[in-house]
Amino acid sequence: MSVSHEQVAERYIFRLLLQSILRENLVAYNRTDTGIEIDVPKGGVVEVPISHTYILGHVDIQDPPVYIASSGERQVIERMEQLLMILGFRNEVFVREMMNSALNYASALEAFEKRKQELPAPRPDENTWEYVLRRKTEDSSFSPLVFFEQWIITGHTTHPGARTRLSMSPEEAKRYAPEWGATPGLVPLAVAQEKTSETAPFGTGMTESLLTSYPEVKEEFDSLDREYRLIPLHPWQAEHTLPEYYHRELQEKTMVPLGARIPTAALMSFRTMAPLFYGAPHIKTALNVQMTSAVRTVSAASTKNGPIMAELLGKILEKDERISRTTTISGDIAGIHYVPDQQEDRSFFEKNIAAILRENPEASLEEGEVAMPAAALISESPVTGKLLAEEFTGARTEEAAVAFIDSYARILLPGITRLMSEYGIAMEAHLQNAVIIFKKGRPHRVDLRDCGGVRILPERLDRHFEEAPIDPATNLLTDREEEMTDIFSHATFHNHLGEIIIALARRLNIPENRMWQAVRQVLEDSFASMDTEAARRDKERLLKNRSRMKSLVRMRLSDQFTDYAFVDAPNPFQKEELAHDGPSDPVSGY
Repeated sequence: MSVSHEQVAERYIFRLLLQSILRENLVAYNRTDTGIEIDVPKGGVVEVPISHTYILGHVDIQDPPVYIASSGERQVIERMEQLLMILGFRNEVFVREMMNSALNYASALEAFEKRKQELPAPRPDENTWEYVLRRKTEDSSFSPLVFFEQWIITGHTTHPGARTRLSMSPEEAKRYAPEWGATPGLVPLAVAQEKTSETAPFGTGMTESLLTSYPEVKEEFDSLDREYRLIPLHPWQAEHTLPEYYHRELQEKTMVPLGARIPTAALMSFRTMAPLFYGAPHIKTALNVQMTSAVRTVSAASTKNGPIMAELLGKILEKDERISRTTTISGDIAGIHYVPDQQEDRSFFEKNIAAILRENPEASLEEGEVAMPAAALISESPVTGKLLAEEFTGARTEEAAVAFIDSYARILLPGITRLMSEYGIAMEAHLQNAVIIFKKGRPHRVDLRDCGGVRILPERLDRHFEEAPIDPATNLLTDREEEMTDIFSHATFHNHLGEIIIALARRLNIPENRMWQAVRQVLEDSFASMDTEAARRDKERLLKNRSRMKSLVRMRLSDQFTDYAFVDAPNPFQKEELAHDGPSDPVSGY
């Protein structure tokens, strides 16, 4: 019997939700010979049949869980609202978010199927690497980065709200979603110059960049009878948020939407756009839409901090070859936001009319290099049907997988480890923020983007620079080393290397332990290159303590967005964790 996209999607989000509840210790449970037994507050237990548990706590759930009441009555749990109610999580808003996530994931599965049929056909025996290189040779405007970003289907790998897009209709989501190959036309919004605030330390502001690149926008802009700056809006924002909340500004001509459009391609974050000419700076737009756990606007503080961080990181890379050897930054060139008159709800009005101009990783590529978001590595290629990590591994053996992870870790870890331990900057180098530059089919360097979630320990940074003017409103600064390494641990191990290792373990039916041992060796080598007490403390914390993971579902249930909550998790570098590892069942999930 065929299974619909909707059924596949709901089961996938259900498994992510149940896995998160277990990994975040939101319930009391015991391990049994066949899986896990969860204590239910109202009495009874939920039995979860598990075929394999991975080192970081991921689980392969074999069949639907079963609730066994105190009376002995059995009930198969197949829907998310059932599970949450039985476990005592009575949060209707959260249930609605999970259902919306499943709905949009079903749409993504449909998109993959339909777009795959329309894809220019690969040549016989052509792998994905060869395919994108050939298409780039045949068409100079073809962007491998956009190609890879728009074929990522699953969204956030550890959050059950991976595809939540509240406030958007299904039709709108299809129109603007990257997985549907969306090419939204951004709306250039002219905002009275005195009502804007812009940070552009590199000499190129948002307005100058757009006017230089789009003659039709310049022609219309030049005809305006007042001094304006341009803030590009996502078309959904222009259609919904702008007329509903800024009608006075529109009426008084403080804001003037231009008729020309900026043609772009939607990237995997949904609200960041790549203009449709190769190498042009990306544009991060504000969207008054909840995705995963947060409404994706652009705060005034981030329009300031992004360019300041880009300037700071540029100076570090310029003087520290040990970082720049394997790590580059696609920094924020400029950030701009509206400055409202009213004090009431000021933040809302600022962050909904705001945008960031960001360097494009493809602009600085050398001959033969290809940029790919790390998230693409655990996505199925429409060319071969394999995971890209599988393709780059080559042979379907444990040795080949270990060799790939070793080469990958050697371009990822040295730079970000030194940034943290020497300069006090913990980058959020997770699967979305890390763009991997491949050359000759091998990992060559990592390019990092979006500094919105970094943590900075001024005590370390101030040894190298005068105090950086970071706006504290975005919680970038900390006085705790532990908070810095928590950010590093979650992004680098739980939401990056761990996901790739688990994907390879599942696909190749191999144990994880030797892949994690390779990562540990690279991490130790990275710390060994820094002979400081700070590096020794960071190493001790990362290698010997329990690892730290963001408690994303707990944060969502408590409406906690900016102050991260973390939970202790297994440490993949400890021998007792590796000792429990073994091959996974290649058929996972019911």
